[in-house]
Amino acid sequence: MSSRLRFVDAPETEDTRTEHPSDQQNKAPRVGHPIEGIHDPRWVLAVRVSESLEGTLLSPQKRERLVRLGKMLGLSPFDANLVIAIVQDQARRGYAAEYCPTAGEPQLRMVPLPNLADSDKARRARRVMHICFIITGLIGFELLILKWFFS
Repeated sequence: MSSRLRFVDAPETEDTRTEHPSDQQNKAPRVGHPIEGIHDPRWVLAVRVSESLEGTLLSPQKRERLVRLGKMLGLSPFDANLVIAIVQDQARRGYAAEYCPTAGEPQLRMVPLPNLADSDKARRARRVMHICFIITGLIGFELLILKWFFS
């Protein structure tokens, strides 16, 4: 294999546009959705995980609370656990807890953003179900009062 030299500012031609295999490994993955600021649910959960870390570990109770928080933010339980694992991995690599979300940002981009339209539909469906249960309870209570009144 012959290697060619090229000047830094020289335009690339077809025969000079080769990449070394190690260059491909050092590139951050471009796939996924970028973190959209401090209100991004993946970022919020990652910061909360970093605050909850005890060294590199999480107690089972804290993990459960964090998964519940992830679900409230619209993430699936799998994705919430993935965010937790990403932050823990950064802590195991030697990053201080407060820097773990920043260090793990390329991996956090790989976690899919929640589909808020689906969570809104689920929230509306739960609300309708609660209203139905309340109405059913009120009708049952009225029937109980009528039975007591007329007996």
